[in-house]
Amino acid sequence: MTRLKAASAHFLLSLILFLAVITIVIFLWYPEPHFKVSGGWQGLKIVAMIDLVLGPLLTSIIFNTQKSKAKLMGDLSIIAILGFSLWCYYNFSATSRGCNFLGKQFLFYSCVDVQ
Repeated sequence: MTRLKAASAHFLLSLILFLAVITIVIFLWYPEPHFKVSGGWQGLKIVAMIDLVLGPLLTSIIFNTQKSKAKLMGDLSIIAILGFSLWCYYNFSATSRGCNFLGKQFLFYSCVDVQ
């Protein structure tokens, strides 16, 4: 496997996971007006840039066929853990928001605002 194939595989896997999570977040958790109003697109842009650009770029940088298989798997595991940590952070920040109807308007807030 070459660097380009490894980076491409990382990109395709990240894209599939990204689209699956986007679908769940937009259609199940936060239907369209709520997602847009609560600032979901800003978080999504950051996650897309990191997972779809930075992850495959790191994979292409560290991938070397001359490394031992154990060392290469260790390096790729670190990248996978970083990517998974970002997904967990995004899902926590996306689900830690609320919406209340107050009088004539909806009030959107994050859990940080409540304290």
